[in-house]
Amino acid sequence: VIPPGDISCVDALTGFSWNGGEAFYSTRDGGLTWTSLTPNLDLSDSLNCIEFVDASIGWALTGPFDSGLTWLYQTRDGGATWTQLVPQE
Repeated sequence: VIPPGDISCVDALTGFSWNGGEAFYSTRDGGLTWTSLTPNLDLSDSLNCIEFVDASIGWALTGPFDSGLTWLYQTRDGGATWTQLVPQE
């Protein structure tokens, strides 16, 4: 069962899903099973989209929908840790 939310698939086997809250999942078997990940930042209620280019590298765009503010984060370890890129800290 695919977890609800924004899904980014990088190939036939590997994909990531974020439900718009705190739940973040990955699959390595084409969606037959999903593993819950606990990232190092809280994106609950502010995730606009996620996009991965391979099993390790991805980006998350966040910000309250009605605020006009946007933050860009990058992961290089499959979503376990995220680094803020924009605005720069």
